[in-house]
Amino acid sequence: MSTPPVKPKPEDDDDDVNPYGVLKESEEELRLAAKNKPVFGDIADKFKKSNRGPAQMLLVLPTNLLVAAGSLTAIAGVLAIIIGLWPLVFTDAPPSDEEYAEQLVIIFVGFVLLLWGCLVCLGASKMQSLESYAWALAGAVLGIPMLAGIFALIALRDPRVRAGFEEVEGAIDEPDEDDEEDDDEQDEDDDEEDERPRKKARR
Repeated sequence: MSTPPVKPKPEDDDDDVNPYGVLKESEEELRLAAKNKPVFGDIADKFKKSNRGPAQMLLVLPTNLLVAAGSLTAIAGVLAIIIGLWPLVFTDAPPSDEEYAEQLVIIFVGFVLLLWGCLVCLGASKMQSLESYAWALAGAVLGIPMLAGIFALIALRDPRVRAGFEEVEGAIDEPDEDDEEDDDEQDEDDDEEDERPRKKARR
């Protein structure tokens, strides 16, 4: 008596050792994927990095020192004006000529200090925003007596800071080549006009 043939078992996912395995790509597919892989380096290199960020970062400490020094100077000026006006306004007896002159000197010094401090703060503001190199330099020079201007002058001499100012249009006042050519042409025209009357006089 012959044994009946054994029927093959149907394929079942449960019998698979790793039913969630990742299919391996062929060498041809890997080669095509590497060939068609996008490259972003060329796109990033087309854009020039801005110099304003590094320049403003280097100017944070000098501008803060200038603002502090300018504010203290302006406050001192306001106090001097109040001290000078107080005996002239809030007094029963009229001041003598000498006292009046002394108080006027104190008031004048107060106004000078107030104006000085405001100019230092203005220069610090122009420096931090990279709007005007001339104003920044003026604020730094005015801040030298308070020692804050020394740090500002050192920072303004940094090539990275100057590059940041040059990136802002109108921050550094430098004559353009076109303007120089126009000035040369204007000088030549003026010379020609001066020579014409001389030639007529010789005739």
